[in-house]
Amino acid sequence: MTKPVMATAILRLVHEGRLRPDDRLSTLLTQVVDLVEQADEITLGRLINHTAGIPDYAEVLMQDPVYFQDSTLYKPADILNTYRKMPNTQEPGEKFSYSNTGYFLLAMIA
Repeated sequence: MTKPVMATAILRLVHEGRLRPDDRLSTLLTQVVDLVEQADEITLGRLINHTAGIPDYAEVLMQDPVYFQDSTLYKPADILNTYRKMPNTQEPGEKFSYSNTGYFLLAMIA
């Protein structure tokens, strides 16, 4: 349920003129530029549509036994740090690939 709500919040900001679908991740979240290899090619629209080429952080977290004990122990910085462990396997815009990480970044933008 959270992804439709987050997409709606972002689209509301677009409607208000505060964001544009072609805004780049590199300008929206300057703190992640070092973590996300292709931050300048990833747009808001690609994040919403799961076409940003960003790997899903859940794949990394599922390998951590602490996550299964209490997932609330993970803070936003922890999730961003898991990104360092994930290979970027796709070019932005290449194809649909479901990604919780993309929506996590959308939440940071909102």
